[in-house]
Amino acid sequence: MTVDRRAWDPFAPHSRPNHHAAAPRQDGAGLPSGLDTMRKPELVALAEQRGLDTSGTRADLIGRIREAG
Repeated sequence: MTVDRRAWDPFAPHSRPNHHAAAPRQDGAGLPSGLDTMRKPELVALAEQRGLDTSGTRADLIGRIREAG
């Protein structure tokens, strides 16, 4: 008998809620309101959209995105 591990695995990608599934809301400065809670891939995508360097840590990306406004 085979068991679908995804059905019960708490660490399976499908079992974690995606808090950023909808487009992030933006504050008055045009920045997403949840910038500090975004994961690195989301920050990289946002930096790419704004034509910014995508290298570095989460903190680097957040700082770069905030500086660019």
